Amino acid sequence: MWEKILRPKFLAKKVKEDPNKFKSLGFHVIEVVGEGYELESLVEYFIYSTFGRYVYIVEHEGRKFLARGDRKIGEMEYLVKDEKGLMRLILKEIKKSTRAALFGITVGFAMAVGGLVSIWKPEFSFIGVMLGGVLGSAITKIFEYYLIGYCKT
Repeated sequence: MWEKILRPKFLAKKVKEDPNKFKSLGFHVIEVVGEGYELESLVEYFIYSTFGRYVYIVEHEGRKFLARGDRKIGEMEYLVKDEKGLMRLILKEIKKSTRAALFGITVGFAMAVGGLVSIWKPEFSFIGVMLGGVLGSAITKIFEYYLIGYCKT
């Protein structure tokens, strides 16, 4: 559903498989090494020198690889808006960043909607919080996609 609404340029997924499987399917595969600027340069090189709509962040035996090609393998996890969003996603997955701020936005939105509903009809405040949570989750996905450049499906 989100794929049809947002129309992403890339679809990405994190998998734990053998990178040789992707090579045999015709994907361009590189091993991710280094840190800091070296890592960012490697990821940028990968993004601009390969082709294909599907990007896989592959973990195998404690090592990480990037694979990109035109075949979809399984259900995709992330919708990615553009190259900058793809770079942010890859670096986030490799560096293990957290998404606590976006979770906080969802919880805050749920509480605000619940508070507004409780002012209008106090007996429906719990339903308002639940509705706010659902709407907050959808709004958070849209904010992630347009502000960060990617969102989880």
